[in-house]
Amino acid sequence: MRKTANYDLCQWDAEDRILREDFNSDNEKIDAAIHQANRMVHLMDVVTSAAATQVSVDLSDLDLTLYDRLVLQTRLKMPGVTIDNEYGWFQINGEMAVNQYEINAMVYGQTSYGVGASEIELVLYPDLVGCATKTFRLAKNSSLAYAGSGEYFFNVTPETLRTVDFLVSNGTELAEGSEIVVYGVRK
Repeated sequence: MRKTANYDLCQWDAEDRILREDFNSDNEKIDAAIHQANRMVHLMDVVTSAAATQVSVDLSDLDLTLYDRLVLQTRLKMPGVTIDNEYGWFQINGEMAVNQYEINAMVYGQTSYGVGASEIELVLYPDLVGCATKTFRLAKNSSLAYAGSGEYFFNVTPETLRTVDFLVSNGTELAEGSEIVVYGVRK
């Protein structure tokens, strides 16, 4: 009997004897390959039901030891903002990043630039949490007005990570319907 090149699956010829064990073995290989390829797991959605100056994503019920990384995709709304220096940032467990006094993650939409979104990746190292941000803001005419990124780290461990908090400057509020989607990337 021949075998496939990548996963060593059975390829029967007309004269080969077909056995149930061969099918079971192939199914186990396929199942393992799909599981390994699909490591990103949807963990939660947070949608604000009222305006707020801070939105906290509570991670305390999650077993973060199962994941290499968390990915937070945001679409946070600040209606009525008319100046370019309105910005937002995030904290972990209420603390700023160690290597920057303020993370201007630019995670908010409806500024004078128009609509924005960001992706925040938290890398769960054993002794600290690393972070990378990617931000995109579209102008009202749908052209790209801003794109940025940053890398930061926090003096927390995966075991002590409890909340990711999103805040806004100058007392501006995040509008009802602001969204944060959290994914985990399995080890």
